[in-house]
Amino acid sequence: LHRVISSHDVRSVICTENMLYSGGIDTYLTVHNYPTYRTLNRIPPLPPPCTGVKLAREARCVLLTYSQSLQLWKLGNSSYTTGAIGSVLPLDGGEPQKLVEVGTKSGESI
Repeated sequence: LHRVISSHDVRSVICTENMLYSGGIDTYLTVHNYPTYRTLNRIPPLPPPCTGVKLAREARCVLLTYSQSLQLWKLGNSSYTTGAIGSVLPLDGGEPQKLVEVGTKSGESI
């Protein structure tokens, strides 16, 4: 019986009483009923903590990662470098601008 359980090289396999767990380079955890192989669940990888925001300091851009979309923003400018806790620094010019937004197909996630 030939089954495709991972789209790339499988790096780990664990077999318990009636379940087969496998993990590959595609980063999905795949779960099968064993030995029937009738049930297949593919569990997507969990994002590492603090990956929702990436900053490109020199380009003054920020990438926001959501479960079904990515947004790239150009940051505004402010000559202020400090402020009270919770305050918003005033912008001197150049409002923040969304440069691009990319979404996933229905039912898919990033």
